[in-house]
Amino acid sequence: MRQEPAPVILGCDVLIEQAGNGLRGQSLAVLAGSGAVTSRLIPTITALRQVEGLRVVALFGAEHGLRGAEPAGKAVDSTRHTGTDLPVYSLYGEHREPTDEMLRGIDTLLIDFQDVGLRYYTYASTVRAVLKAAARRGLSVILLDRPNPLGGVLLDGPVSDPGFLSFVCATRVPVRHGLTLGELARWMNDHEGIGAPLRVLPMRGWRREFWFDSTGLAWTPPSPNIPTDDTCLTYAATCLLEGTSVSEGRGTAQPFKILGAPWIDSEILADYLNRLDLPGVRFGPTWFRPSASKYQERTCGGVQLHIDDRQAFAGVRTGLHIIATIRALYPEQMNWIRDDSGSYCIDLLLGGDTPRSAIERGDQVNEIAASWWNEIKRFEEERRDILLYGRPSH
Repeated sequence: MRQEPAPVILGCDVLIEQAGNGLRGQSLAVLAGSGAVTSRLIPTITALRQVEGLRVVALFGAEHGLRGAEPAGKAVDSTRHTGTDLPVYSLYGEHREPTDEMLRGIDTLLIDFQDVGLRYYTYASTVRAVLKAAARRGLSVILLDRPNPLGGVLLDGPVSDPGFLSFVCATRVPVRHGLTLGELARWMNDHEGIGAPLRVLPMRGWRREFWFDSTGLAWTPPSPNIPTDDTCLTYAATCLLEGTSVSEGRGTAQPFKILGAPWIDSEILADYLNRLDLPGVRFGPTWFRPSASKYQERTCGGVQLHIDDRQAFAGVRTGLHIIATIRALYPEQMNWIRDDSGSYCIDLLLGGDTPRSAIERGDQVNEIAASWWNEIKRFEEERRDILLYGRPSH
Protein backbone atom coordinates (compact mmCIF):
# COMPACT_ATOMS: atom_id res chain seq x y z
CA MET A 1 0.00 0.00 0.00
CA ARG A 2 1.35 3.43 -0.94
CA GLN A 3 1.82 6.05 1.74
CA GLU A 4 0.00 9.36 1.73
CA PRO A 5 2.23 12.15 0.43
CA ALA A 6 4.18 14.05 3.08
CA PRO A 7 5.91 17.40 2.58
CA VAL A 8 9.63 17.19 1.83
CA ILE A 9 11.73 20.34 1.62
CA LEU A 10 14.53 19.95 -0.94
CA GLY A 11 18.12 21.01 -0.38
CA CYS A 12 17.76 23.71 -3.05
CA ASP A 13 14.64 25.03 -1.28
CA VAL A 14 16.55 25.17 2.01
CA LEU A 15 19.36 27.19 0.41
CA ILE A 16 16.94 29.64 -1.19
CA GLU A 17 14.90 29.91 2.00
CA GLN A 18 18.10 30.83 3.85
CA ALA A 19 18.83 33.49 1.22
CA GLY A 20 22.07 31.92 0.10
CA ASN A 21 23.31 30.54 3.42
CA GLY A 22 26.50 32.64 3.60
CA LEU A 23 27.27 32.53 -0.14
CA ARG A 24 26.55 36.16 -0.91
CA GLY A 25 29.37 37.88 -2.70
CA GLN A 26 30.99 34.63 -3.80
CA SER A 27 31.43 33.54 -7.41
CA LEU A 28 29.26 30.44 -7.75
CA ALA A 29 29.12 27.67 -10.33
CA VAL A 30 26.18 25.26 -10.58
CA LEU A 31 26.41 21.65 -11.77
CA ALA A 32 22.87 20.47 -12.50
CA GLY A 33 20.57 18.42 -14.69
CA SER A 34 16.98 18.75 -15.87
CA GLY A 35 15.68 17.30 -12.59
CA ALA A 36 17.11 20.27 -10.70
CA VAL A 37 13.95 22.19 -9.92
CA THR A 38 12.53 23.63 -6.72
CA SER A 39 9.42 22.19 -5.11
CA ARG A 40 7.51 24.83 -7.12
CA LEU A 41 9.10 23.49 -10.34
CA ILE A 42 11.30 26.54 -10.88
CA PRO A 43 14.71 25.55 -12.28
CA THR A 44 17.24 25.74 -9.47
CA ILE A 45 19.52 27.91 -11.60
CA THR A 46 16.72 30.43 -12.15
CA ALA A 47 15.73 30.40 -8.49
CA LEU A 48 19.32 30.97 -7.31
CA ARG A 49 19.76 33.93 -9.66
CA GLN A 50 16.66 35.51 -8.12
CA VAL A 51 18.21 35.52 -4.62
CA GLU A 52 19.68 38.93 -3.90
CA GLY A 53 23.45 38.84 -3.51
CA LEU A 54 24.02 35.42 -5.12
CA ARG A 55 26.28 35.58 -8.16
CA VAL A 56 26.20 32.58 -10.47
CA VAL A 57 29.05 32.90 -13.00
CA ALA A 58 29.22 29.46 -14.64
CA LEU A 59 27.17 26.33 -15.24
CA PHE A 60 28.13 22.68 -15.65
CA GLY A 61 26.24 19.76 -17.17
CA ALA A 62 26.68 15.99 -17.14
CA GLU A 63 25.33 13.12 -19.27
CA HIS A 64 22.09 14.17 -21.04
CA GLY A 65 23.16 17.83 -20.78
CA LEU A 66 21.98 20.64 -18.57
CA ARG A 67 18.43 20.37 -19.96
CA GLY A 68 18.30 16.55 -19.91
CA ALA A 69 17.45 16.23 -23.60
CA GLU A 70 20.52 14.42 -24.96
CA PRO A 71 20.37 10.64 -25.51
CA ALA A 72 22.25 8.26 -23.24
CA GLY A 73 25.91 7.91 -24.14
CA LYS A 74 25.96 10.87 -26.54
CA ALA A 75 28.81 13.33 -26.02
CA VAL A 76 27.59 16.78 -25.02
CA ASP A 77 29.35 19.95 -26.15
CA SER A 78 30.07 22.97 -23.98
CA THR A 79 27.95 25.96 -24.93
CA ARG A 80 26.33 29.16 -23.63
CA HIS A 81 23.13 29.23 -21.60
CA THR A 82 20.27 30.83 -23.47
CA GLY A 83 18.77 33.70 -21.50
CA THR A 84 21.78 34.31 -19.25
CA ASP A 85 24.67 33.79 -21.71
CA LEU A 86 26.58 32.04 -18.92
CA PRO A 87 29.11 29.42 -20.02
CA VAL A 88 27.83 25.85 -19.77
CA TYR A 89 30.77 23.48 -19.41
CA SER A 90 30.09 19.91 -20.38
CA LEU A 91 31.47 17.12 -18.19
CA TYR A 92 30.25 14.50 -20.65
CA GLY A 93 32.20 15.33 -23.76
CA GLU A 94 35.85 16.21 -24.26
CA HIS A 95 36.21 16.44 -20.47
CA ARG A 96 34.73 14.25 -17.72
CA GLU A 97 36.34 16.34 -14.96
CA PRO A 98 36.37 20.14 -14.67
CA THR A 99 39.63 21.74 -15.79
CA ASP A 100 41.56 24.58 -14.19
CA GLU A 101 40.23 26.92 -16.88
CA MET A 102 36.62 25.96 -16.13
CA LEU A 103 37.07 26.52 -12.38
CA ARG A 104 39.13 29.71 -12.57
CA GLY A 105 37.67 32.42 -10.35
CA ILE A 106 35.01 30.17 -8.79
CA ASP A 107 34.67 30.17 -5.00
CA THR A 108 32.00 27.50 -4.51
CA LEU A 109 30.47 24.86 -6.76
CA LEU A 110 26.84 23.89 -6.11
CA ILE A 111 25.58 20.48 -7.24
CA ASP A 112 21.90 19.71 -7.83
CA PHE A 113 20.97 16.40 -9.51
CA GLN A 114 17.91 14.19 -9.23
CA ASP A 115 19.47 10.75 -8.99
CA VAL A 116 17.59 7.47 -9.53
CA GLY A 117 19.00 5.43 -6.63
CA LEU A 118 20.97 2.95 -8.74
CA ARG A 119 24.71 2.67 -9.31
CA TYR A 120 24.28 2.41 -13.10
CA TYR A 121 23.27 6.07 -13.38
CA THR A 122 26.24 8.27 -14.22
CA TYR A 123 25.53 11.36 -12.12
CA ALA A 124 27.49 9.75 -9.29
CA SER A 125 30.56 9.45 -11.51
CA THR A 126 30.35 13.13 -12.41
CA VAL A 127 30.00 14.08 -8.75
CA ARG A 128 33.04 11.93 -7.96
CA ALA A 129 35.06 13.65 -10.69
CA VAL A 130 34.08 17.07 -9.34
CA LEU A 131 35.04 16.07 -5.80
CA LYS A 132 38.47 14.96 -7.01
CA ALA A 133 39.00 18.24 -8.86
CA ALA A 134 37.78 20.22 -5.84
CA ALA A 135 40.10 18.33 -3.48
CA ARG A 136 43.14 19.23 -5.57
CA ARG A 137 42.19 22.90 -5.64
CA GLY A 138 40.64 23.33 -2.19
CA LEU A 139 37.39 24.36 -3.89
CA SER A 140 34.27 24.33 -1.72
CA VAL A 141 31.47 22.03 -2.91
CA ILE A 142 27.88 22.15 -1.66
CA LEU A 143 25.52 19.38 -2.77
CA LEU A 144 21.81 20.26 -2.57
CA ASP A 145 20.24 16.95 -1.62
CA ARG A 146 17.18 15.28 -3.15
CA PRO A 147 15.21 12.09 -2.48
CA ASN A 148 16.35 8.67 -3.51
CA PRO A 149 13.18 7.71 -5.45
CA LEU A 150 13.58 4.08 -4.36
CA GLY A 151 13.88 4.98 -0.69
CA GLY A 152 16.78 4.40 1.64
CA VAL A 153 16.03 0.98 3.10
CA LEU A 154 16.09 -1.80 0.49
CA LEU A 155 19.43 -2.82 -1.05
CA ASP A 156 20.05 -5.11 -4.00
CA GLY A 157 22.77 -6.31 -6.33
CA PRO A 158 26.46 -7.04 -5.96
CA VAL A 159 28.96 -4.65 -4.42
CA SER A 160 31.34 -3.84 -7.28
CA ASP A 161 34.79 -5.39 -7.50
CA PRO A 162 37.74 -2.94 -7.29
CA GLY A 163 38.91 -3.79 -10.81
CA PHE A 164 35.57 -3.01 -12.45
CA LEU A 165 35.00 0.61 -11.52
CA SER A 166 33.87 2.65 -14.53
CA PHE A 167 31.64 5.55 -15.48
CA VAL A 168 28.57 3.32 -14.93
CA CYS A 169 30.04 2.01 -11.67
CA ALA A 170 31.48 4.99 -9.79
CA THR A 171 32.21 3.44 -6.42
CA ARG A 172 32.08 0.23 -4.37
CA VAL A 173 28.43 0.09 -3.30
CA PRO A 174 25.58 -2.29 -4.19
CA VAL A 175 23.67 -1.57 -7.41
CA ARG A 176 20.71 -0.40 -5.34
CA HIS A 177 22.53 1.36 -2.53
CA GLY A 178 19.76 3.07 -0.55
CA LEU A 179 21.59 6.41 -0.36
CA THR A 180 20.60 9.88 -1.44
CA LEU A 181 23.07 11.50 -3.82
CA GLY A 182 24.30 13.63 -0.92
CA GLU A 183 25.00 10.53 1.16
CA LEU A 184 26.63 8.83 -1.81
CA ALA A 185 28.89 11.88 -2.27
CA ARG A 186 29.83 11.67 1.42
CA TRP A 187 30.57 7.95 0.98
CA MET A 188 32.89 8.57 -1.98
CA ASN A 189 34.56 11.57 -0.37
CA ASP A 190 35.19 9.80 2.96
CA HIS A 191 35.61 6.11 2.15
CA GLU A 192 37.73 6.70 -0.95
CA GLY A 193 39.81 9.32 0.83
CA ILE A 194 39.06 12.03 -1.74
CA GLY A 195 38.91 14.66 0.99
CA ALA A 196 37.19 17.49 -0.89
CA PRO A 197 35.74 20.41 1.10
CA LEU A 198 32.23 18.96 0.74
CA ARG A 199 29.06 20.05 2.51
CA VAL A 200 25.72 18.40 1.87
CA LEU A 201 22.67 20.59 2.45
CA PRO A 202 20.09 18.02 3.62
CA MET A 203 16.40 17.92 2.87
CA ARG A 204 13.88 18.46 5.60
CA GLY A 205 11.14 15.92 6.14
CA TRP A 206 12.58 13.05 4.09
CA ARG A 207 12.64 9.63 5.70
CA ARG A 208 14.44 6.51 4.56
CA GLU A 209 11.24 4.53 4.06
CA PHE A 210 9.85 7.12 1.60
CA TRP A 211 9.35 6.21 -2.04
CA PHE A 212 9.24 9.22 -4.33
CA ASP A 213 5.45 9.33 -4.32
CA SER A 214 5.62 9.71 -0.52
CA THR A 215 7.34 13.10 -0.81
CA GLY A 216 4.57 15.31 -2.18
CA LEU A 217 6.97 16.41 -4.94
CA ALA A 218 6.41 16.32 -8.69
CA TRP A 219 8.74 14.11 -10.70
CA THR A 220 10.83 15.96 -13.28
CA PRO A 221 12.60 13.48 -15.58
CA PRO A 222 16.39 13.58 -15.10
CA SER A 223 16.93 12.04 -18.54
CA PRO A 224 14.82 11.14 -21.60
CA ASN A 225 14.31 7.47 -20.68
CA ILE A 226 13.37 7.94 -17.02
CA PRO A 227 10.05 9.70 -17.64
CA THR A 228 8.33 8.63 -14.40
CA ASP A 229 9.49 7.91 -10.88
CA ASP A 230 8.33 4.27 -11.08
CA THR A 231 10.61 3.78 -14.11
CA CYS A 232 13.48 3.84 -11.61
CA LEU A 233 12.20 0.57 -10.17
CA THR A 234 12.01 -1.36 -13.45
CA TYR A 235 15.31 0.25 -14.53
CA ALA A 236 16.97 -1.75 -11.75
CA ALA A 237 16.18 -4.90 -13.75
CA THR A 238 16.05 -3.91 -17.40
CA CYS A 239 19.12 -1.66 -17.49
CA LEU A 240 21.11 -4.92 -17.47
CA LEU A 241 19.75 -5.63 -20.95
CA GLU A 242 21.92 -2.78 -22.23
CA GLY A 243 24.71 -5.36 -22.03
CA THR A 244 22.87 -7.79 -24.32
CA SER A 245 21.34 -8.05 -27.78
CA VAL A 246 17.85 -7.49 -26.29
CA SER A 247 16.15 -4.08 -26.45
CA GLU A 248 15.49 -2.45 -23.08
CA GLY A 249 12.65 -0.40 -24.57
CA ARG A 250 14.59 2.69 -25.60
CA GLY A 251 12.86 4.48 -28.45
CA THR A 252 9.40 3.58 -27.14
CA ALA A 253 6.86 5.22 -24.85
CA GLN A 254 7.77 2.76 -22.08
CA PRO A 255 11.56 2.66 -21.80
CA PHE A 256 12.83 0.14 -19.23
CA LYS A 257 9.31 -1.13 -18.63
CA ILE A 258 9.29 -3.30 -21.74
CA LEU A 259 11.97 -5.45 -23.37
CA GLY A 260 12.27 -7.61 -26.42
CA ALA A 261 13.78 -8.39 -29.80
CA PRO A 262 12.53 -9.37 -33.29
CA TRP A 263 13.38 -13.02 -32.62
CA ILE A 264 11.45 -13.34 -29.32
CA ASP A 265 8.01 -14.93 -29.10
CA SER A 266 6.19 -12.73 -26.58
CA GLU A 267 3.79 -15.32 -25.24
CA ILE A 268 6.45 -17.99 -24.78
CA LEU A 269 8.79 -15.61 -22.92
CA ALA A 270 6.00 -14.28 -20.70
CA ASP A 271 4.93 -17.83 -19.85
CA TYR A 272 8.46 -18.93 -18.91
CA LEU A 273 9.12 -15.84 -16.80
CA ASN A 274 5.79 -16.07 -14.97
CA ARG A 275 6.48 -19.71 -14.12
CA LEU A 276 9.45 -18.47 -12.06
CA ASP A 277 6.96 -16.75 -9.74
CA LEU A 278 9.41 -13.93 -9.01
CA PRO A 279 8.44 -11.71 -6.07
CA GLY A 280 6.60 -8.49 -6.81
CA VAL A 281 6.39 -8.74 -10.60
CA ARG A 282 4.35 -10.30 -13.39
CA PHE A 283 5.16 -10.32 -17.08
CA GLY A 284 2.71 -9.57 -19.89
CA PRO A 285 3.39 -10.30 -23.56
CA THR A 286 3.90 -7.19 -25.68
CA TRP A 287 5.02 -6.09 -29.13
CA PHE A 288 6.72 -2.81 -30.00
CA ARG A 289 8.63 -1.00 -32.73
CA PRO A 290 11.43 1.23 -31.37
CA SER A 291 11.95 4.59 -33.08
CA ALA A 292 15.58 4.66 -31.95
CA SER A 293 18.33 2.52 -30.40
CA LYS A 294 18.36 -1.28 -30.82
CA TYR A 295 16.12 -2.70 -33.57
CA GLN A 296 15.05 0.74 -34.75
CA GLU A 297 11.86 0.52 -36.85
CA ARG A 298 11.71 -3.27 -36.44
CA THR A 299 8.85 -5.06 -34.74
CA CYS A 300 9.95 -6.73 -31.51
CA GLY A 301 8.26 -9.34 -29.39
CA GLY A 302 8.84 -9.19 -25.67
CA VAL A 303 7.33 -8.62 -22.27
CA GLN A 304 6.19 -5.75 -20.09
CA LEU A 305 7.05 -5.72 -16.38
CA HIS A 306 4.06 -5.17 -14.10
CA ILE A 307 5.19 -4.45 -10.53
CA ASP A 308 2.48 -5.49 -8.07
CA ASP A 309 4.54 -5.35 -4.87
CA ARG A 310 7.41 -2.89 -4.98
CA GLN A 311 8.60 -3.80 -1.49
CA ALA A 312 9.10 -7.41 -2.58
CA PHE A 313 10.49 -6.69 -6.06
CA ALA A 314 14.22 -7.50 -6.35
CA GLY A 315 15.23 -5.64 -9.50
CA VAL A 316 18.77 -6.85 -10.11
CA ARG A 317 17.90 -10.48 -9.42
CA THR A 318 14.87 -10.12 -11.72
CA GLY A 319 17.10 -8.71 -14.45
CA LEU A 320 19.41 -11.74 -14.23
CA HIS A 321 16.42 -14.10 -14.34
CA ILE A 322 15.24 -12.36 -17.53
CA ILE A 323 18.67 -12.67 -19.12
CA ALA A 324 19.12 -16.31 -18.11
CA THR A 325 15.65 -17.23 -19.40
CA ILE A 326 16.16 -15.53 -22.78
CA ARG A 327 19.59 -17.18 -23.14
CA ALA A 328 18.01 -20.58 -22.49
CA LEU A 329 15.22 -19.98 -25.02
CA TYR A 330 17.30 -18.25 -27.71
CA PRO A 331 20.94 -19.30 -27.28
CA GLU A 332 21.93 -18.34 -30.84
CA GLN A 333 20.42 -14.85 -30.82
CA MET A 334 21.01 -13.78 -27.21
CA ASN A 335 24.51 -12.30 -27.13
CA TRP A 336 26.61 -10.18 -24.79
CA ILE A 337 27.60 -6.72 -26.05
CA ARG A 338 31.11 -5.29 -25.63
CA ASP A 339 32.07 -1.61 -25.44
CA ASP A 340 34.78 0.09 -27.51
CA SER A 341 37.47 -1.16 -25.13
CA GLY A 342 36.35 -4.77 -25.54
CA SER A 343 34.85 -5.01 -22.05
CA TYR A 344 31.54 -6.78 -21.58
CA CYS A 345 28.96 -4.08 -20.87
CA ILE A 346 27.11 -6.37 -18.47
CA ASP A 347 30.29 -6.69 -16.38
CA LEU A 348 30.62 -2.90 -16.18
CA LEU A 349 26.99 -2.52 -15.11
CA LEU A 350 27.25 -5.22 -12.45
CA GLY A 351 30.74 -4.22 -11.34
CA GLY A 352 32.27 -7.63 -11.98
CA ASP A 353 32.31 -10.65 -14.25
CA THR A 354 31.10 -13.22 -11.73
CA PRO A 355 27.34 -13.00 -12.57
CA ARG A 356 27.95 -13.27 -16.33
CA SER A 357 30.29 -16.23 -15.90
CA ALA A 358 27.80 -17.94 -13.60
CA ILE A 359 24.96 -17.50 -16.11
CA GLU A 360 27.17 -18.89 -18.86
CA ARG A 361 27.83 -21.98 -16.70
CA GLY A 362 24.12 -22.41 -16.15
CA ASP A 363 24.21 -21.63 -12.42
CA GLN A 364 20.91 -20.84 -10.70
CA VAL A 365 20.19 -17.11 -10.51
CA ASN A 366 19.02 -17.38 -6.90
CA GLU A 367 22.41 -18.85 -6.00
CA ILE A 368 24.15 -15.98 -7.78
CA ALA A 369 22.05 -13.47 -5.86
CA ALA A 370 22.64 -15.23 -2.54
CA SER A 371 26.37 -14.58 -2.93
CA TRP A 372 25.77 -10.81 -2.68
CA TRP A 373 24.30 -10.69 0.80
CA ASN A 374 27.41 -10.87 2.95
CA GLU A 375 28.86 -7.86 1.13
CA ILE A 376 25.55 -6.01 1.31
CA LYS A 377 25.39 -6.56 5.06
CA ARG A 378 28.96 -5.34 5.40
CA PHE A 379 28.10 -2.24 3.35
CA GLU A 380 25.07 -1.56 5.56
CA GLU A 381 27.37 -1.38 8.56
CA GLU A 382 30.02 0.68 6.79
CA ARG A 383 27.57 3.28 5.49
CA ARG A 384 26.16 4.15 8.90
CA ASP A 385 28.63 6.95 9.53
CA ILE A 386 27.61 8.85 6.37
CA LEU A 387 23.80 8.61 6.68
CA LEU A 388 22.03 11.96 7.00
CA TYR A 389 18.45 10.82 7.59
CA GLY A 390 18.65 8.26 10.36
CA ARG A 391 19.17 4.54 10.18
CA PRO A 392 16.73 2.31 8.29
CA SER A 393 14.21 0.39 10.34
CA HIS A 394 13.69 -3.12 8.95
